[in-house]
Amino acid sequence: MKRILFICSGNMYRSAGAEFILRKKLADEGIIGWEADSAGTMELGGISRPEDFGLIMAEHGYDFGGNAKYVYSADADKADLILVMEPQHQYVLRGIVPQEHWDRIQTFMFFCFGSRAVPMDPSGFFSDDLYRETRDTLEKGCDIIIEKIKAGII
Repeated sequence: MKRILFICSGNMYRSAGAEFILRKKLADEGIIGWEADSAGTMELGGISRPEDFGLIMAEHGYDFGGNAKYVYSADADKADLILVMEPQHQYVLRGIVPQEHWDRIQTFMFFCFGSRAVPMDPSGFFSDDLYRETRDTLEKGCDIIIEKIKAGII
């Protein structure tokens, strides 16, 4: 089983959103042998993910919920590909992932779009428009991940 791990700061919006989007896309495409997971670089004590972002995710048929997860070394060690939302997350993971696996860590935007941009983190803004912008960016990126899986690139 190959595993893609998405990482952001709190595991409340971006990384969790990417996890749920990719899970659905893998299932919809009938792709087996791949799984998606997510975690955050901050320990938030497992608080519940925001329902308002869940409603925005549901507009496109995605489940969303659960509790925020903190990235432990076991999580990162099991991942074949780690996609971080911001460059600072790469530095955190370099303290967790053995150096021989640092090549597994890439930024989401660069891996998917060849861009150095950072996907919008809607935390603290609580705007439906920002939630939708984040969801749409994650969705487009996950479409590209699916294409790369089908092409055997990853």
